[in-house]
Amino acid sequence: MSRPPPAELIADLSASPFEPVSWLTAGGMGEVYRVRHRGFGHEAVMKLTRGASDELTEDLTRRLLREGRVLKSLVHPNIVPALDLGFTLSKRAYLVTELVIGKTLKEEVRERGPLPLELCVDICCEILLALQVAHAAGVVHRDMKPDNVMLTAPDEHGNRVTKVLDFGVAKILGAEMKAQLGGVPPTIEGLMVGTPAFAAPEQISAKPVDNRTDIYGVGGVLFYIITGRPPFVGLDVNEVMVAHLTQAPDPPSRLRLGVSTALDEVVLRALAKDPADRFSTAADMLSALQAASLVSDQAPTEVLPDQDKYFLSPMSTGSMIAAMPALQPAKGAEVLSNAKTVPLQMVPPAPAAKRTARGTVIGADRPPAQLAPAKALAVTNPAPADAKAPLRVDAKAPRRVDAEAPLGVDPGREAPTVMRRAPDRFGPRFFIAPLLLGMVLAVIIITVAHFSGAFR
Repeated sequence: MSRPPPAELIADLSASPFEPVSWLTAGGMGEVYRVRHRGFGHEAVMKLTRGASDELTEDLTRRLLREGRVLKSLVHPNIVPALDLGFTLSKRAYLVTELVIGKTLKEEVRERGPLPLELCVDICCEILLALQVAHAAGVVHRDMKPDNVMLTAPDEHGNRVTKVLDFGVAKILGAEMKAQLGGVPPTIEGLMVGTPAFAAPEQISAKPVDNRTDIYGVGGVLFYIITGRPPFVGLDVNEVMVAHLTQAPDPPSRLRLGVSTALDEVVLRALAKDPADRFSTAADMLSALQAASLVSDQAPTEVLPDQDKYFLSPMSTGSMIAAMPALQPAKGAEVLSNAKTVPLQMVPPAPAAKRTARGTVIGADRPPAQLAPAKALAVTNPAPADAKAPLRVDAKAPRRVDAEAPLGVDPGREAPTVMRRAPDRFGPRFFIAPLLLGMVLAVIIITVAHFSGAFR
């Protein structure tokens, strides 16, 4: 919910080309405002770092300035462009980007359930086109997830455009890009950067990342919008990260009717544990995805019986990602590359709907989703004293759902909510007790009537 900007910020931005219009949101890195250009009058989005003067703010400032310079060099219709970069009068760094009217993929799935399959393919094709440009410039996004991809509102022709957001934790591999940025500080050894629900195994284990790390992220996003949930669902962050290292994901066809074998193969190859087993480039995955969209299985896809249903309580969202100790498999755990999958739960197919050439859905009703995705939640104290010590999975620890949260320091967020099983309010037990009570009352009434007639 937007609200007017504070008077202090209006004064602080008096020397900027942009004036604040309304407050949009706040996160671990600072605040986000809707702004308007003083001369041209167009509106945009401004990210501002926190006002505090500490080591964390200095790091956030460096990241924000680097993100702005990276965005300025990546020109593509599926990447949100940077419009301005600078400092306020109080020396708070800001980045102004294009205002995108639309919804993130996470919001789309939360409201509509799993998206139509053709739209899923269209979205990921446009994501891959954007990543081709980034990878060619030596930039690895390193945080591909539904929160960082938006669908614009339909234009006058009903078309929607996919936009890739947030290059704040991008990994710079290209020498030319490093030179343009004036050097890039290395990530601390043994620390993970990313979002657990969509992080590649090499991110979780703090191994070197490359373009294939983003391929894994796109595979996770595609899995999410097809099925309505991430590739791995756990009750806490550790459980999800261990699953990324040791478990093979379910084929999407086991969770939703109508998914072709060809589309299954694309998703599972993108989600391969070993980077060498994935698509080597975004262009390769794009070609495979386009080919898979032309293939449909004649026989209906087999779907498993309905499984236990769970719901996730909503949590607050975040945008800044910080480092976390890398997770190593527990002793004796086997890291799988090609393993048999274990079915989890079924998601009903999306209803038929009319579509435009670019995949816009017209008149589609919201399909019932079995599992609602959790909002993101930052981990307030991810790093122990020994940064190189591997995380351990404690079976007795409280079970909490925050795997879709970016890892970061954000004391202002609400506490995670425990995931509980959805109550079965109208099952057979609901009717048994009233039925038995009615039978007992009937017997009593008949007996009293009988004996009353006998004594007359």
